[in-house]
Amino acid sequence: MFLSGPGSTPEIIAETCLVALTTISYILPRRGDLVPIFEEILATNIDSIVGNINQNETNSGMILLKARMSLLLGYYADMLFRKYPEAFTKIIDFLIQSLALTGNQKVVALQSADTLNTIISDKDLIPRLEPHLPRLIEQINQCNLKIQIKLYFSFLQDFIKYYHAAIGDSIIPFIHTLVQRILLELKSCHEKGEKNNIIINKCWNILRLICELDSFMP
Repeated sequence: MFLSGPGSTPEIIAETCLVALTTISYILPRRGDLVPIFEEILATNIDSIVGNINQNETNSGMILLKARMSLLLGYYADMLFRKYPEAFTKIIDFLIQSLALTGNQKVVALQSADTLNTIISDKDLIPRLEPHLPRLIEQINQCNLKIQIKLYFSFLQDFIKYYHAAIGDSIIPFIHTLVQRILLELKSCHEKGEKNNIIINKCWNILRLICELDSFMP
């Protein structure tokens, strides 16, 4: 009954359900009878939940819904949408594209960065993500030049660590964007009179990791 109150918009009802599903993430995967239903409902409604990433979104309920969905994916991404590859592609695109959100949607960007940082080391996801790497790396390269979230760079480091064997020559434009980012941050430091910059340090650490991996430097 509490969901049918005067302030209960469809977005608020949906995000409340997502929070409940996240809360029971330790037990739901064990229910073989419920998981297919859970997957089918999410896949059927995936466009309504994560579609239309809009920098100018003002609907607070929709913003909260996207943040809750990003949180839920941190708990279920490894098991979701094995039979729904299109839905799986959409949730990964959603997480990466959300990173650039700012203003009142920064909460979605922060949660997506946290979720990506959580799931990128999941070995069950590696074979499912590898076919998408060329397209994903193009999106990541764009993010490398502008994302200010520090946790994003931790995600990048783990991305290289766990996917280096499948990245191949795509590492070249990736490196270029990191170098460009370092130069941009150095310029900003000089203009502001700053001596330390966390993003520069993180970019250097990623470049160092690349140089240490036999996949790139045999």
